[in-house]
Amino acid sequence: MRLLAYMVVPGDLVIGHGDPRHVKAVRTERRSDGRDDVVMEFEDSHPLRLDAEDTISVRRSSRPLPPPLLPTPGPPSA
Repeated sequence: MRLLAYMVVPGDLVIGHGDPRHVKAVRTERRSDGRDDVVMEFEDSHPLRLDAEDTISVRRSSRPLPPPLLPTPGPPSA
């Protein structure tokens, strides 16, 4: 899937910009012109710096989703 760089999270697999690499950490840095850069750190290679609104190809990791937020059922009505 293609995402904006600021949407990448640790655990994603970046499949563009060379060999596929797992993202270890992501941070943003403000440039002097006021725009944001996204810096992705990888487990086994040098960091990648992109404009926050650049698109990048990634594969999401298969991390479990949080449980749905459902109301807790109360006691049955009589």
